[in-house]
Amino acid sequence: MKLTLIRDYPKEGWESIEVYANNIVACIRSIPHTKIIIRDYRAFPKIASSLRTQNQFLKFLYRFAFNPLGARFSQGDVNHIVDQSNALMLYLLNREKTIITCHDLIGLWYKLRFKTKAIVYEIEPLKIAKHILCVSQFTKSELITKVGINPDIITVIPESIETFFKPTSESEKNTCMQKYHLPPRYILHVGTVLFHKNILFLLRLFAENLKRQKDIYLVKVGATFDQEQQQLIRRLGIEQRVISLGFVTRKDLPAIYSGASLYIQPSLLEGFGLTVLEAMSCGCPVIVSDIPVFRELFSTGAVFMNTQSLSESVKTVRELLGNITKRKLHSQLSIRNSKIYSPANVAKLLNNYYLRIASQNN
Repeated sequence: MKLTLIRDYPKEGWESIEVYANNIVACIRSIPHTKIIIRDYRAFPKIASSLRTQNQFLKFLYRFAFNPLGARFSQGDVNHIVDQSNALMLYLLNREKTIITCHDLIGLWYKLRFKTKAIVYEIEPLKIAKHILCVSQFTKSELITKVGINPDIITVIPESIETFFKPTSESEKNTCMQKYHLPPRYILHVGTVLFHKNILFLLRLFAENLKRQKDIYLVKVGATFDQEQQQLIRRLGIEQRVISLGFVTRKDLPAIYSGASLYIQPSLLEGFGLTVLEAMSCGCPVIVSDIPVFRELFSTGAVFMNTQSLSESVKTVRELLGNITKRKLHSQLSIRNSKIYSPANVAKLLNNYYLRIASQNN
């Protein structure tokens, strides 16, 4: 059975989609004697890699012309579009043998909240799909209730975690701390700075905790703070306590997670929460917002906070920061919970899913 895994050009700040696709490849190839042969498809790979820094017109041509047309003539026994932002491809591919992953409906949430233009190319084509893969039960329920998708065509298979995400040794942590000039104690956040990540709340939360925990820092990995966030940092007077590393080598992330006192994810909405899972795999205690998808995925190990109340969240953070026994307990629970999402477990689910779709079209 030939599987064509269809990607877009690598987008700045959206590494999670690349990681998702890479993990699918790793999962399938890890299965002994698998019947699946993967074709990892992306039109003109060298051109695609350069599009991070090119103008919007070239990106438009690539996404809506070169890549879809190339994919049409590169179909396998099963096609898998790895991100719903390429849902328009469903009009060009054999839908009976094409899977599309829907990670979340955050685009629709932005449309409703900020009255932005409808994301026609991302949401509407899902209505003609024959096979949709969701990374959480929460995203599946959103598709059913908000888009009207038939639940019978939706399969839930969670994301997997790369095998190198695990607790690191003291020497590895020290090497990484020296490389990035990290302080002895820090709260960590990894990811983008979009509105739904609730970064303004994170900054206020950190500033309040700094009043009691004088030796703590906030380390931000990934996208750098936007203008509004930078202004808030200055108003709060925490410039000397906030460190923005930008994007780092993925192989360095386990040591950065392992060295953190806490990982905090105050998101308003998510489809999964890969960085939370990465932190848990490295034994870092995590505090997350009390939203449905985090309850679904991380109820064992994570500490939940009420992001509707700054004072309650401050209390939650202070209690965990000040209790080393509790942090060790949550570290152990986090490692145990993360094993559910091991490549071996996810590989079995993906393998069976692909073979089932292929058999339906024989």
